[in-house]
Amino acid sequence: MAHISTQIQALVGSVTESEIDDWCTEGVKEIINVLPKNLLKLCSTKVSFGSSSTAAGSESETMNTGKIFSVFANTVKCREIDSSDKYRASDSTDILYATATDPAFYVEGNYINVLPSGRTCIYEEVQYPTVDADSGS
Repeated sequence: MAHISTQIQALVGSVTESEIDDWCTEGVKEIINVLPKNLLKLCSTKVSFGSSSTAAGSESETMNTGKIFSVFANTVKCREIDSSDKYRASDSTDILYATATDPAFYVEGNYINVLPSGRTCIYEEVQYPTVDADSGS
């Protein structure tokens, strides 16, 4: 069986490998975007924060797709809070206060963060792949 790049070139004529790879990569993203949640879970990957979580307002961990399934601070599962509540989760007098035994995570823009800060964090997210249409895999 011919590589997909060979098949595409036979159909459309002269295109570069880079153009074919870009087209296939964008096609995979479109498929991922329409998958139901139960199938998305099968495509997820565990991602670690670069070093550790940061204080509210200084988010630095960029997400790939934003399709998140679970977030852990050390070994404790985090609860999700709205990003507008991130400062409340940092206030020890507030009912939303995040602790080591009750950590919280929030998403703001394309960033994810876990409170309290200083935790080793792992989150499960769907990653968009890069396609090499000439590799045969």
